[in-house]
Amino acid sequence: MESRSKKQIFVTILLLLPLLAPSLGAKAQDPWQFLNGFTFIPDSPARIEEHYVAALFVNREKQQLAVVIFNATCDSGNCEVNHRAAYSVYNKEGRNIHTYVDPGEQELMRLFARKVAV
Repeated sequence: MESRSKKQIFVTILLLLPLLAPSLGAKAQDPWQFLNGFTFIPDSPARIEEHYVAALFVNREKQQLAVVIFNATCDSGNCEVNHRAAYSVYNKEGRNIHTYVDPGEQELMRLFARKVAV
């Protein structure tokens, strides 16, 4: 079951690829505000790479699910979250409705590019 969940998270992360370029629109606002109203889903975090952890969040009122990727420091099975790196939000039909990747996360962008090339 855990490997299936990790596979689903990996697939979700791959869905971020076409939307790697962050867009803020006309307003210069905090892109993380889009996640206001989302609640963390316990037991969802999974280490996805050496420096990254993904977790699921839900907004039941809007019937949306978000995958949030965190930059993390990991050693021997434990990870300490440093900061948020990216997120992707899906509606109840499973369509991606919003994605953001922190422009400072060059390592994450290179990681995505390598995964696609494989």
